[in-house]
Amino acid sequence: MKKWLLMAVTAIFLVQSVLTACNFFRQTPRINQKEVQQTIDGQSLEIPNSARWLRMTVAYYRWQMKELREARREDLISALGQDVYEELGEAYREGGNKALMDKIPELFTRNEDPYAVRYHSVYDVFRYRSGRCGEESHFAIGILYLFGVQQLEIIHSTADHVWLEVGRNHYDPGMVGKDRYNKDAYREWAAPFGFILAIDINGNVRDVTAEYIKITPEVTEKRKQILNGKE
Repeated sequence: MKKWLLMAVTAIFLVQSVLTACNFFRQTPRINQKEVQQTIDGQSLEIPNSARWLRMTVAYYRWQMKELREARREDLISALGQDVYEELGEAYREGGNKALMDKIPELFTRNEDPYAVRYHSVYDVFRYRSGRCGEESHFAIGILYLFGVQQLEIIHSTADHVWLEVGRNHYDPGMVGKDRYNKDAYREWAAPFGFILAIDINGNVRDVTAEYIKITPEVTEKRKQILNGKE
């Protein structure tokens, strides 16, 4: 009897997992090949079908931004918690956006464990307030949007790091000190950047690679490898 019960529970779990995955991909907008233009060395490049991971990444962040745009304010506050919302509100009233941006990292717990649970929905990010750079940036953009900031972009790099631009100004909640607002902070990184893409709250995408790093032959080769689907 226990064996059959275990099998039934396992089957239900598998069905729910499949349905969840199908729902995600159904909600994730398809990327038109001509929607995302890359401009390096004056040459216009399109993200080809072969660059599947890059295309899926853009689709993923567009899905997150769409969820945030369509979220009801009261639902976001409920997920965040009234006490946390009031604490952020106090910081905002005292010092505006800058004070709010300084406060955000204090309310988030960084977890660099590669096996840690990852959160994709803004509601889960608000509820648990923990994770890696992706969750922290998602948390930050959600908070800023909740407090009325409109000119927001989430920045994704193929060096596996995520941060924000607020009013076209660099903001990395995971950084400390002056590097949190320093756009040149990544120029000394050993990580091999290929693409650095900015996705705004409305899903528009722009290539900002040259704004953050020097386009060296190594970077150009990395971009070619990504566009050819080899990375």
